[in-house]
Amino acid sequence: MKSSHYLFYGYANYQKILPRLQKDLAVLNDPDYHYEIAINEAVCNAARYAIAGINEVEIRIDVYLREHDIKTVVSAQTKLFNAQRYQDKLKKLAQDPTTRDLEWGDYTADTERSRGFWFMLMSCNHLYMDSNGQRITLCARTDFNPNQIVTKIHELVPKFLIEKEGVIL
Repeated sequence: MKSSHYLFYGYANYQKILPRLQKDLAVLNDPDYHYEIAINEAVCNAARYAIAGINEVEIRIDVYLREHDIKTVVSAQTKLFNAQRYQDKLKKLAQDPTTRDLEWGDYTADTERSRGFWFMLMSCNHLYMDSNGQRITLCARTDFNPNQIVTKIHELVPKFLIEKEGVIL
């Protein structure tokens, strides 16, 4: 397994590590950069909700590459987020006959309603968040096939898992 680790302070410094991160992601067959966009969204959320503030936040990105998959962990000290409550809300959307078959873009329309989170779900095979929302792990296959991207709410929601004390729930 190959791994790369990045640590930077302040959201603006993300641009400095991005070229090295993109080299790690070159192994993906992803001409539209879906997975990179998912990482960007995770970093943006970490900065936006950081306790220290967007200019002072310490963000860590760990990338693990194996022959057939990639896992990227983005972590920062953020305001507490109840991931379980959020997952329950998403599950209700996936079960509701009026929203379950909607494309996430139609559901969010012109709002910012968790838009980044939907991008992450769309771009990954699955993702899991620690129960307090301070770490998100994005997982995808290295033989990424853009034709397999799903966008309907009931297809995306099962990809979201919660991690609590090292256990995926």
